[in-house]
Amino acid sequence: MTYEPTERAVGFDGAAHEDSNFMHGDEDLRGWVQRFWPQWRIEGDLGKGSFGRVFQVAKDELGFTTREAAKMIMITEADLQQNSLSSSQESLQSKVAAAYGEILNMRSLRGESNVVLITDSENASFDGGRGYVIGIRMELLEDLGKRKTQLGGDFSVVESMRVARDICRALVACHKHNIIHRDVKPQNVFWSEGIQAYKLGDLGASKQTDFGTRSATSVGTFDYVAPEVVLRRRYSANVDVYSLGVMLFYLLNRGVKPFMGHDGSGSAQSADQARLEGKPFPDPMDGDAYIADLIRSATAGNPQYRFRTAQAFYNAIEAWPGWGKSPL
Repeated sequence: MTYEPTERAVGFDGAAHEDSNFMHGDEDLRGWVQRFWPQWRIEGDLGKGSFGRVFQVAKDELGFTTREAAKMIMITEADLQQNSLSSSQESLQSKVAAAYGEILNMRSLRGESNVVLITDSENASFDGGRGYVIGIRMELLEDLGKRKTQLGGDFSVVESMRVARDICRALVACHKHNIIHRDVKPQNVFWSEGIQAYKLGDLGASKQTDFGTRSATSVGTFDYVAPEVVLRRRYSANVDVYSLGVMLFYLLNRGVKPFMGHDGSGSAQSADQARLEGKPFPDPMDGDAYIADLIRSATAGNPQYRFRTAQAFYNAIEAWPGWGKSPL
C-alpha cells in the first residue's frame, strides 16, 4: 500500500477531495475534527497519547443527539525526529501504515459484539507528504474506572470473570480474523451500557498476521505482555491470552502486581523478574482455586504450556462453577 505525498483529505473508501487549508500541531487536532466531520461538535477531551487525542463528539439530528468518540492521530517527520526516530519518508510511511492498519482491523471486526465499533474514518496529508492526520470515529463507551464507580468500588469475582469472558470472546473474534491485539489491559477495556457487555478497544498496537508465522516485534504494555514479547523472542496469538490472564489477576488482586505480596510491599524489580522467568502466578486475593489455576494456565511462562488459543481460554472461563452464584 502506498500513500501519495499530496495535500488532500481521503475518506476510508478511497474517495479523495482537495483541501488547501491545512493545519499543523497537536493543538489543531480540534480543527481537524471539524474539518473531517463538520456536522459534529466537540464536547470534551477523553484522553491523550503520544501522537494524538481522543475527543467526545456529538451531532444533533431530527431532535436526537448522537455521541461518539473521535480518535485523532497526527504523525509528522518533525515529531519522529524529535522522538529520536528516523525522519525518513520510509519511517513516516511505516507509522502511517500502522495507523491505517488500526482502521483496517477495526473495519474487519465490525459486527463483533465485544469489539469497539468503528463508525467512520478520514485522513489527510499535508506539508507535501511530511505529515498526516488520521481520524477514527467510534462508539462512545465507558472505561473500567467509571464502571467500577457505578458498581460501588472494586469488581466482585463474578464481575471480574465477566470482564474476562467478554474480552476473551473479543480475542476469539480477533484471532479468527488473523489479528493479534498485542495490548490487552484494563485501559483498553470498555463497558457498553447499550448491550450490557464489555468491549475490547484500541487496536493501535494490533497486527494482522498469517497465523502460520510468528512475530518478533516488541510492543504492548510491560506489566501485561508475555515474557517472549519482552525478550524479543518469536511469538504467536496466545500472547493475547497471557495478557488477559494478567489482567484478570490484577482485577482479582485489587490492583497489586503479581509476586509483590498481597500488601504490595515486595520489590517491583524482583516481581518483574519472577514474571519474566515464567514462575507460576500466586493465587490472587479474591477468587477460588479454579480461577487461580485458570490464571496460571493463561500466564504460563512457556507458551507451549499456556492455553494455545483464545477459544480454549474462553471454554475454560465458561466452565467456571461460580457462574450463577451470588457475587463473591
